Amino acid sequence: MPDNAGNPMQRAATYPARLTLAAMACADATLDSAKRAGAAHAKVLDLACGPAMISRIVLAAGAASVTTVDANPAMIEAAESLGPVAGLRLDCIDATQQLPYPDCSFDMVWIGDFWQPAMLPEVRRVLRPGGRFVLRWTTALDWIPAADPVFAERVTAAVETGMARWSAQGADGGDTWPSGTLPGLTLADSWADSVEFHAPLPEAVQEYVLRDFACFHGAFARATLGDDDWAKLCDFMDSASPEFALASEHARAAWTFEYRMHVPVA
Repeated sequence: MPDNAGNPMQRAATYPARLTLAAMACADATLDSAKRAGAAHAKVLDLACGPAMISRIVLAAGAASVTTVDANPAMIEAAESLGPVAGLRLDCIDATQQLPYPDCSFDMVWIGDFWQPAMLPEVRRVLRPGGRFVLRWTTALDWIPAADPVFAERVTAAVETGMARWSAQGADGGDTWPSGTLPGLTLADSWADSVEFHAPLPEAVQEYVLRDFACFHGAFARATLGDDDWAKLCDFMDSASPEFALASEHARAAWTFEYRMHVPVA
């Protein structure tokens, strides 16, 4: 059984690297969406940027500059470890607090997989009139282990049950997709992107999904999986096991992202 199966502290320790790998795997879809959002020639603020891979993709979409913000020093360190890139600024700042930027200083504010209502006043303040506020949310992260469809169905059902319980409790203290209107902003566009990988999986996807992401799934599945199924799942999550190699050969992974783009109310 892998040491980090269902262990929040171990998962947190690998989080910057896992985010980087996930962003790399989905770079093409993200690039297309950044272009659709109008990133070209824009001064962009990326809030809760993680290791800033998305920021680099937004720059590749033609942004004039990207200022990234994350409260976690480990995320900023991970971003720095990827090397400097022209137009990218890294700031270790809590995005829920007052931001050290002038009023109307950005053409676009981008947030991925993080939202707290306390952020909204500062988003509105630093966004110029007519600017764009883009929320990117991961709405599905599907992983099907190996070539055993019956087992895969049981794991999927257990994960869905565990995630539903987690969401009902208010995941991460309210870090949820904003379902209502955002005061002072109006919805201008929305779309979805999907990325799917079939075996043999790219190396980055294997690393992310079959080990670290599978452990994240495992934490949700443990409460409702039987002992035998849990032991089997742990084998799939252990990179030293033959089952892990089997999963690498037969697994399928899919990401689905939803985007909502808002503009200031005139």
